[in-house]
Amino acid sequence: MRSMAILGIIFIGLAGLILVQYRLLNTGLQLEKARMDEQMIQLLKEVDHNLGKDSNLVQLMLTLNDRPANGDTAGINSVQAKVHDKLTQLIDHLLQKEDLQLRYGFALTQGYQFSPALVERHFDAQEGKGYQQYSKLLKGGIPADCQCELFLHIQVQNVFALLLGNLAGIVWPTVLFVLLILSGAVALFGVAKRLKRLDDIKNDFINNLTHELKTPTFALQLLSKLLRVNLQENKVAASFEQLDRMDLEIKQLNTHIEKVLELASLEKGQYQLALEARNVHDLLGEIKGTCETMLQARQGRLYWNLAATKDLVKVDPSHFKNIVINLVDNAVKYADKRPEVGIGTQNKEGMLHIWVQDNGPGIESSHKKRIFQKFYRISSGNLHEVKGFGLGLSYVWHIVKMHSGTIHLESKIGEGSRFVIALPLGRDV
Repeated sequence: MRSMAILGIIFIGLAGLILVQYRLLNTGLQLEKARMDEQMIQLLKEVDHNLGKDSNLVQLMLTLNDRPANGDTAGINSVQAKVHDKLTQLIDHLLQKEDLQLRYGFALTQGYQFSPALVERHFDAQEGKGYQQYSKLLKGGIPADCQCELFLHIQVQNVFALLLGNLAGIVWPTVLFVLLILSGAVALFGVAKRLKRLDDIKNDFINNLTHELKTPTFALQLLSKLLRVNLQENKVAASFEQLDRMDLEIKQLNTHIEKVLELASLEKGQYQLALEARNVHDLLGEIKGTCETMLQARQGRLYWNLAATKDLVKVDPSHFKNIVINLVDNAVKYADKRPEVGIGTQNKEGMLHIWVQDNGPGIESSHKKRIFQKFYRISSGNLHEVKGFGLGLSYVWHIVKMHSGTIHLESKIGEGSRFVIALPLGRDV
C-alpha cells in the first residue's frame, strides 16, 4: 500500500512537471513570436528605407498603382515581373542579413484594403491560421504629391513549425528528459509491482513454513509429554515407540530445513553434483516402488513408457531420482480426481527426454513462465490445503540446469500437465 502511495506521488509530480514544461514551452513560443514580430517589422522598415535608394523600382511600383483598368496587359505583366523580381531580391537580401530562414509570400496593394497591384504566388489572400501577416505603408522614394497608398504585405508561412524549430534546443531536450522520467516512472512501477508480488510470495512462504514446522513441533511436544509419563510408569516398550515417532518428526523437520538450505546453495552455485555415467532406466526402476506407494495413497495409477533406446547420461543419481519423485509428488498432491501419472523416456534431437505426465487440473498459461520460480505457488484455494513451500519446482529447475539440461511445461486447463526434462546423452554433458 505504501509503495502504491509513493508511486501515486511520483506520477502526480511527473504530471506537474509536464504541465510546467508545457507552460514554459508556451511562454517560450510567445517570446519567440514576439521576437519574430519585431524582426519582421524591422525588415519592412528596411524594405521601405531601401526603396528610397532605388528610384527605378519606385517608378515601376507607381506604374502598377496608376495602371488603367483596360490597359496594355502584356506591358503590365512585364512591369509586375520586374517589380516581383526586385522585391524578392531585396527581401531575400534583408532576410539573409538578419539571419532569418523562413518561407514567405508577399503582395503589393493599393490601400490597406486588399486591392492588389501585385500578388506573389505564395501569398494567400484568404484568412488562415498557417501564416502570420505583416503590413506597412511604403513611403520611401514615393513623391510627396502622389495621391497613392502602396502597402507591402509579407506573409510568414508555417509559423508554428518555424517557432518550434527556433526553440529546438529547448524543445527536444525537454521532450527527451520527460520521456526518460516517464520511462523511469513506468520502470519503477514495474519494480514496485514485482516487489509487491515478491512480498506476497514471501508472506505465503512464511505462512506455509509456519504451518509445516508447527505440525512436527506440536507432535514433538506431545510425544515428549507421553514419553515422560511412560518413563515415570516404567513402560519401556511404549517409551521406545515414542522415541521412534520423535525421530520421524525430527527427520521431517530436518527435511524441511534442508530443502531451504539446499536450494540456497544451488542458487549461489556453491553446490557440486556427484556426476557419474548411469542408465536412466535403471535409476527410474530404483524409484518405482516409491512412486507406486505415492499413487496408492490416493488410489491412483502409475504407468510407464520407457521408449528411449539410448539412456546413458552423466547424472547425480541422488538428485536425479529426487527431481522425478518431486514431479510425481506434485502430480499426486494437486490431483483433483483419482491421479493417473505417467513416466516415460524418448530420444529426440540427440537428447534424452524424460517426461512426467498427469491428468490433473492443468496450469494456466499465465503461470507457466513463473512456475519454476522460488516460493511461487499458484494462488487458488486454501494455501494449506496442499502442503509445500513452493520450492520443489525451483529445485527441479536448478538441478536440471546443473546437468546442462532443460525443462519445460506442456499444460492445458482440464487436460493435465506434462513436464519434459531434456538431458544430453553420454559424453555431451
